[in-house]
Amino acid sequence: MEPTYPPPVPFEKIAELQAIVESRFVVKEMYIDRGIPVFLVSLQPTEERPEALKGAFKEISLEIKGRGFFPFLRRENGQLILRIVQKSAPAPPKPWLKMALFLATCVTIFLDGYIFRVDNPIWTVELMPQVPAVLQAIFFTISILAVIGLHEFGHKIACMINRVDASMPYFIPAVPGFSPGGTFGAVITLKEPPTNRDELFDLGLNGPLVGFGVTVIVTFIGVFLSPVLSLEQLYKLGLRYHIEFMEFPGPLLLEIAGIVLGKSPPSGYTLLIHPIAFAAWVGAVVTFLNLMPIAVLDGGHISMALFGPKGHRITSIIGIALLLVTGFWPMALLVLFFMFGRPYGVPLLDGVSPLANSRKIVALFVPVMISLCVVFLYF
Repeated sequence: MEPTYPPPVPFEKIAELQAIVESRFVVKEMYIDRGIPVFLVSLQPTEERPEALKGAFKEISLEIKGRGFFPFLRRENGQLILRIVQKSAPAPPKPWLKMALFLATCVTIFLDGYIFRVDNPIWTVELMPQVPAVLQAIFFTISILAVIGLHEFGHKIACMINRVDASMPYFIPAVPGFSPGGTFGAVITLKEPPTNRDELFDLGLNGPLVGFGVTVIVTFIGVFLSPVLSLEQLYKLGLRYHIEFMEFPGPLLLEIAGIVLGKSPPSGYTLLIHPIAFAAWVGAVVTFLNLMPIAVLDGGHISMALFGPKGHRITSIIGIALLLVTGFWPMALLVLFFMFGRPYGVPLLDGVSPLANSRKIVALFVPVMISLCVVFLYF
């Protein structure tokens, strides 16, 4: 199969693009390779610093992108090579599709909450008879949408701050009862590569960070609404309404909220999880899974920004092992499938500049979030 190349840059645009490059770089040599202008560049001797290189390329990349092209900076044989390629024609926007998916997701989350979490006599007759099941299902829907929706808007805001073109979130509905919470989450799509490792780090971290913050809020609300019952009382309720209760593993965040709110059950008692607390459980799982340092996930973008391609491959293996150990083997198989098509995650325009030290410090919070949100399904 013949290799495919991007469309050639129009000849009349080359001088204009070269002038932009020369505004911040010294052009040592320039040639055309299959219609692509290639520049051998350097900074002024007084500016040969990583941060100066990062800033100079960021400036010209914004100008070049504004003219319909992408600049790619790489270090090859010890030299800085800058190539400029033409952008592909953007796909026509489909706002109706996003709205239809969002409305469908609202419906599936509501039905999941109403049928499987709320509409049983334990809540509607015994514990919360004054709150209609429909209203509780609405609160459940809002909680799930806040967790997954604001997670994606965290990505979108990072894209807007860094001036990276990206779509609005696509919500993904699921058959009620098939997926916890009645949804498979939401995604945004990048319409262009991030400029450098700083932007890639921001895009990867902001979603889980916002989602984690929302999950903390929902967790405390949900635990506050969850009653502490004796095992004897729970057994009698189960017999009365022919309901079988089951214990499921929860994240450390849920236990901490129970301790802070005085809902940590003593011996012979248990915490009966309110539907909103279950929404918090979903939020913790979503945050944990997204932070796995695997190629196509948010944690993969973070690890790529931190460690580069070689370290990224190692962290992807570690992440898949963690998914298997914690019992999320379907997710492990899914990310393995997607890794075959994109093993190194999102490409960068600037493949030379390192990650800023300030972001390396912020990255120390990632294992903290993972520790608070991890759920061991095997236990």
